[in-house]
Amino acid sequence: TTTSHGMEKKKTTLSQRRFLLPAIYVGISFGFAFIAKKTTWAFLWPSISHLAYGIAYALNKPKITLKNTRTGQISPIALALLGPVFIEIWAVWGLRSVMHTKEPVYDEIFKGVYVGRFPFLFGFQVKIEEEVENKSPNQTKRELDHHRKNSFPPKVGLIVDVTCEFVEVEALTRGRTYRCIPSLDAMFPPSDQDQDIVDLLVECYQWNINEKGGIYIHCAAGHGRSVMFLCMLMLLKNMVTSVDEAYNHIKKIRTLSSCNPVQRAAAARILPKAQSKIRLLTPPNPTWRNPSTI
Repeated sequence: TTTSHGMEKKKTTLSQRRFLLPAIYVGISFGFAFIAKKTTWAFLWPSISHLAYGIAYALNKPKITLKNTRTGQISPIALALLGPVFIEIWAVWGLRSVMHTKEPVYDEIFKGVYVGRFPFLFGFQVKIEEEVENKSPNQTKRELDHHRKNSFPPKVGLIVDVTCEFVEVEALTRGRTYRCIPSLDAMFPPSDQDQDIVDLLVECYQWNINEKGGIYIHCAAGHGRSVMFLCMLMLLKNMVTSVDEAYNHIKKIRTLSSCNPVQRAAAARILPKAQSKIRLLTPPNPTWRNPSTI
């Protein structure tokens, strides 16, 4: 039937996406192994590093980076094993953050709720926030618009990090609540992290923005992992009736957003668990508002 054919096609696409990046990392590993054989054994380090990361991708094991979910720091052991991979990723994203000028670092989806890129080398942004803190709303908005490509949102109280491959900037986490759900790029955490995701969704659900400050949700580019997390949160807040509706709303604001089938499948698995826990809670605060309607 058409339905079964569609389901089979979806499974094939999901499987292809899941194993594309592992194949790339394993291929790079074999390349370095070949170079090591022809030149110097020093190239075995990047070969082993890429092979380990490729296997982690194939098995969807983001905890390979041993990232601390309360500080955002990556274990020295992981840095030693995966050093060449990290250097490669950080260099690419560092250049991207400097050269990518068509999209702001972040977008405010609802009043005080932001989705954006990893704040790469943005320690200086804390100073920008402090400078505009005591100015009028109009002055603050003008300054932040001026610094938009290089600034961090003002008065953020909670940072939600959905990456496993970056070390969080300590200057930004200091004085704020920081939470991390480690996830590989273009993926979403495996089922053994579902409870951690549910707990964080509930924490965000109960977060009082007016009293504690805004929420900044980020992955690497602010397009996939972070967007899917916010989609689930919007559904839990009864702001939308489906993940697709939430995604379409976010995409109107952050136009380069793109959630893949792997991330959508994870959301379908996680949402019922989060909804069951939310039903036991008392609604904490009013529904978030779209800044454009204020």
